[in-house]
Amino acid sequence: MWRLDESGQPLLLKPDYFATKPDGSPVHFAPDYIVPLWERMLSGLRSVKRGKLPRFFLLAEQHVDLNDVDNAPKNLPVEFVHTVEHLDEKRKASLFGSDALCLAPHWYDGLTLFLKAFRPWWTVDLASSKPIAGTSASLATCVNYVRRIVSQGPAMPHGGVPVLVGETGIPFDLGGGMGDLETVTLLALDRTMSSLERSLACFTLWNYTHTGTTAQGDGWNGEDLSVFTEEARGLTGTAADENIYAGGRALPALIRPHARKVAVTPVSMRFDAAHPRRTFDFCFRHTAATREPTEIFVPQYQYPDGYSVKISDGEWRHDAKLQTLYYTHSADREEHSIQLMAPA
Repeated sequence: MWRLDESGQPLLLKPDYFATKPDGSPVHFAPDYIVPLWERMLSGLRSVKRGKLPRFFLLAEQHVDLNDVDNAPKNLPVEFVHTVEHLDEKRKASLFGSDALCLAPHWYDGLTLFLKAFRPWWTVDLASSKPIAGTSASLATCVNYVRRIVSQGPAMPHGGVPVLVGETGIPFDLGGGMGDLETVTLLALDRTMSSLERSLACFTLWNYTHTGTTAQGDGWNGEDLSVFTEEARGLTGTAADENIYAGGRALPALIRPHARKVAVTPVSMRFDAAHPRRTFDFCFRHTAATREPTEIFVPQYQYPDGYSVKISDGEWRHDAKLQTLYYTHSADREEHSIQLMAPA
């Protein structure tokens, strides 16, 4: 594929090596490589004797081919649509049956990640590659794209599969001169977190690195995405061992109330980290057979002086030690709402 030339520099001998198959036909990365890899992984896991392995999902992240954006149907995200539609039924059953895939694409607020600069009033729509101006429009664009990611799970064959945004976060080494770094990173992380929660997305945040520093970043590929650094640990003003928040970055945007267990179907969730009263709103629908309580994580970090509760119906109680609100809905209405607010 390559060799060193006379001057010791690498010389590419086969520029199209990864672009074509041995027979000369073009490579399509997802069906030719990613899907066979998933199938081999699932086959290996399923070969383990039942009883030794609990029910499992294989976290499957496919590449994003931005060249396919304009050709993808509007009702499905780009990441998986072309991979799935050409598979035969046997392969679909293998991938999307029991003990199968959990779609785990990555999502980032793209311009913020790649430019290491945050502007609340602009972004790029990943679905159209068009620039978006305006604070509300930029947030709505991010929300809509994450919703497209979430919507792909139910659209998959054989009853659908779960969706987990497998990686998301922000770079903390933001520049651009918009303001002090602490404020800028807080605003940037809040837009990312708001986009995820308003889309009702499950996600894993990249990343927590206990050795993270401002100078060295998180130790991966020259990046600085860790929500913890040793420098921040020393700025708390209290003994680090006595402060569970010591070392945290952009914590007002990171530590958020959220629905942890829902009876049954979440409708909307929103936390306003910038509001003086840090308002949290959650809405869900129940089914007639469901009487279990809904659990809301209510972090003391956001509500050190307590909070008021407004509910549409039913009753609630609070466990301060577990930082959890338990809400039991009534049966006389289908949709229920909960609002939390810090004292005025």
